[in-house]
Amino acid sequence: RGGCIFYSKYCKKYYKKGSAVRGMKEYMVRYTEVLARTEKIEADSDEDAYNIARIRYNDEKVVLNADDLTGREIKVLKSGAGGSL
Repeated sequence: RGGCIFYSKYCKKYYKKGSAVRGMKEYMVRYTEVLARTEKIEADSDEDAYNIARIRYNDEKVVLNADDLTGREIKVLKSGAGGSL
C-alpha cells in the first residue's frame, strides 16, 4: 500500500490522505500531549530548587519522553465547507 490510509467508522470507507471523498469535509484537528515528571531536588529554598530544576532542564539533564505522558487531548478546531479549508 502506498501513502497514509485513514479509516472512518462512520462512512465505512477507506481513503488515501489528500484525496477527495465526495460529501466529506476537512477538519483542522489539534493534538496536545502533556509530559510531566516529579523529581526530588535538595536545595536551601523553593527559589533555589526552582533554579536548580530550570538549569538541569535547560542543560538537558532532564529530558521528558513517552514514559512521562500524563495527558492527551484531541480537539476539532474548525471545519471547512465543501471539502476544503
